[in-house]
Amino acid sequence: MNKEYLRLEKNGRNILLIFAELRKSMPPLQSVKKIMEEFPELNLVQAKELMVLHDTDYKSLEDYQENLFTKILDELGGQDTGKNQEI
Repeated sequence: MNKEYLRLEKNGRNILLIFAELRKSMPPLQSVKKIMEEFPELNLVQAKELMVLHDTDYKSLEDYQENLFTKILDELGGQDTGKNQEI
């Protein structure tokens, strides 16, 4: 986990706790938008990483994206695209 998130607080509450509370009442994208409003120093990638950290067992956005990319490649590798078919 990116340690910079542990330092971000508002009214004595950590950003991860605030995001978890937002997710209880809002869908993921609305939560990302709201956390960016609450913490204007966050960019979109950082806000998405908070969502990944909260909603999955991944420890970083990079781990999530690497796994997602691997899954996509595996799925594409299992599909017959027609390029190797004999005519």
